[in-house]
Amino acid sequence: MDVQTAWGCGGRGVEVSTDSGQTWQRVEGLVGSSCILAFADAETGWIVLDGELKATTVGGTTWEDLALPEDASEVAAISRRTVEDGYLLDTDSGLHVTQDGGKTWSLMGTLKREDGSAVTGLLPAQAAVRFLDADHGMVVFDLGKSGMTVLRTRDGGQTWKEESLSIDWAAPYLSRDGMFVTLVTVMDPEIVVLQYQGE
Repeated sequence: MDVQTAWGCGGRGVEVSTDSGQTWQRVEGLVGSSCILAFADAETGWIVLDGELKATTVGGTTWEDLALPEDASEVAAISRRTVEDGYLLDTDSGLHVTQDGGKTWSLMGTLKREDGSAVTGLLPAQAAVRFLDADHGMVVFDLGKSGMTVLRTRDGGQTWKEESLSIDWAAPYLSRDGMFVTLVTVMDPEIVVLQYQGE
C-alpha cells in the first residue's frame, strides 16, 4: 500500500489521507454506524459499512457491492493479503477465504481455541485477521470478560496456538507483517501498541 495514502473510520465517517495521516478528508457517500476497512494497496480495498461489503479497485473513487460468503453471519473482521487473496471472519467465528477479490468465497473453517473449544461472542470491529501467506495467519479478538486473545496458525487454519493479551475491551488493528497489534481501548480510551516477541 502507498505509504502516503491511509484510510480510517471514525465518528465523522470514512476518511482518507494522502499525506501519511497528517491531514484527513471525509469521503462522501461512505457513511455508517459501523465501519471496517482493508486495503491490499492504494487502489484495491474493501469496506464493510453497517454489515454491507463493498470493494474498490480505483483507490476509493467508486465502490461496488460484494455478496457476503454464503451462510456468513455479521462481519467481525476483513483482511486483504493481495489484490486477489483476502479473508473474512464472521461473528459466528467462520473464517472465509477468497482468491478472486471477493467474488467467490470458501469456508476455511471455524475458529477454535487451543483446547478445541469454539470461539463465541465475536463482535463487529472487535476483531482483526491477518495472513502473511496461505499458511501463516493470526486472529486477534475481544471476548469481553476473557480479555484480548490471539490465535496463530502455521497450517492454514487447521490448528491454532493461543496467546492472551493483558488488555480488556479493545478494538484491535494488526500491522501488515503481523509483528504489531494496536489496541484502542473502549472503557478508558487509550492506544496501546504491542510488538510480537515470539518465534
